[in-house]
Amino acid sequence: MSITTMSEVWELDIPTAEKLVLLAIADNADDDGFCYPGKKHVARKCCLTDRDVMKHISRLQDRGIIEINEISGEVFQVQINIEILRKQEGSE
Repeated sequence: MSITTMSEVWELDIPTAEKLVLLAIADNADDDGFCYPGKKHVARKCCLTDRDVMKHISRLQDRGIIEINEISGEVFQVQINIEILRKQEGSE
């Protein structure tokens, strides 16, 4: 878990459900923003369906906040774009 990454996520101005999904992902990330969360694990943490999680992940990808590098069954590799988090945090 990266406290730094999670702190930066809190500062983002994005819709609530997207922020919640991103926080659940960041809770599993290392300091470089990499993690391998399971879809069901994120859904359970966020009290959302698997389908809703994937919808919000897709939106986060469209914003450039995360990049999905590999999907294998229920687990996927996520790279959180740390630079975007820092730019948005610094723009306030």
